[in-house]
Amino acid sequence: LRRMERGFYVSLDEAMKKDGRRYWRTQTNGFVPYDRLVPVHAAEFRGVHLEPGAFRLPVGFLLSSHHWAYRRDARGRLRKDSRPGYHHVFEVSGEVEIRGDPYLIGSDGLHYRVHDAARIDARAKPDEVGAEEKWIDVDLASQSLVAYVGERPVFATLVSTGRVEEDDDPLEDLATPNGSFRITSKHLTATMDGDHSLDGPYSIEDVPYVMYFELAYALHAAFWHNAFGRPRSHGCINVAPDDARWLFDWTTPVMPPSWHSVYPTEREPGTRIYVRGETPEG
Repeated sequence: LRRMERGFYVSLDEAMKKDGRRYWRTQTNGFVPYDRLVPVHAAEFRGVHLEPGAFRLPVGFLLSSHHWAYRRDARGRLRKDSRPGYHHVFEVSGEVEIRGDPYLIGSDGLHYRVHDAARIDARAKPDEVGAEEKWIDVDLASQSLVAYVGERPVFATLVSTGRVEEDDDPLEDLATPNGSFRITSKHLTATMDGDHSLDGPYSIEDVPYVMYFELAYALHAAFWHNAFGRPRSHGCINVAPDDARWLFDWTTPVMPPSWHSVYPTEREPGTRIYVRGETPEG
C-alpha cells in the first residue's frame, strides 16, 4: 500500500496471525509485521478545573521531574523539601526574590524557582466577548491554555505550540499564528501528514479531537509526546488527550451523537480562540 518511515503513526485495529507470522491490522485494513511497530500510550497529564474550593488562577506547573520544591526554615533560609514531579501543579499565592533569584510561592508555603515552572495568569475578557460566552486564551510565552465563560476562568492546562528556530528562516518557521480566531470545524479524528517539515516527513493517523481555527492550524490531542509546556508542534496547538476531549465537548459547535464532524452555523458559531504572546525559541 505504502512505505512508512521511522516516526510514522498508524491507527491499529487488532493483532492477527497468518502462516505462523504475527501482524497488526490497521484501521484502514492494512497489515504491518508485528515486530515493526512499537505501541504508543498517551501521556496521563491533564490540566485543572478551576472551581470554588479547588484551584484558582494563578497556577504553576513544574516543567521537569528534577525540579525541587523548597521550604523556608525558622531563620528564613530555603531548604530543599521534595521533588514533586513532572507537571506538578500548584496554586500561586505570591512571588519573592531570595538572594537574587525569583521564586513562586505555593498556597502550601512551598517555594518553586520561577524558571522551573510555567505560570498561568488570568486574562481580562476581550470587549467583543459576551458576559456568558465561552472563549479560549492561548499564551505562547507560557505555553498555556485557559478556557473561560465570560470573565470566569473554568479550566487551565499546558499546551505545545509550533517551534520557533533562532535563524528566522521563513522556510523553517513552524510558529503558531497570533490573532483572534473562531473554530471553523471539529472532527472526531483526522489524519495529519506532511513532507516539508523541518524534521522530515511525518504521518499520524486518527489524531483525536481536532478543532481547526485557521487554515490547517488546529487545536488537537497529541498522544505521541508528553512535552506539554514547551513548543513541540508543526504549528498546531497540541493538547493532552484528556484535556482535548474535555475542550472538544465544551466548545461550539456541539458535536451531535454518532457524528464524526461538525461545522459552525450562524445560529451556533465556533468558539473564539485568542492566541497571543511570543513563543520561546528552541
